[in-house]
Amino acid sequence: MKKKLVISSLPQAFEMVKQMNLSGGEWEVDYRVAGRCALQGILEGQMRDRIDRHLEEMARRGEADR
Repeated sequence: MKKKLVISSLPQAFEMVKQMNLSGGEWEVDYRVAGRCALQGILEGQMRDRIDRHLEEMARRGEADR
């Protein structure tokens, strides 16, 4: 059974994407693009969630969005 790699930090994820760039070969381009798109989606989702929580907290306290 193959051991699965679990990425537990952003620097580790970036290192994995960089390693994909070093591999070469046309078929690997699809994996690089997919990896970058997945990472982008995760980061954008986390940013949206954090902004939403911040704005909800400001509204709860009656503060205006600056």
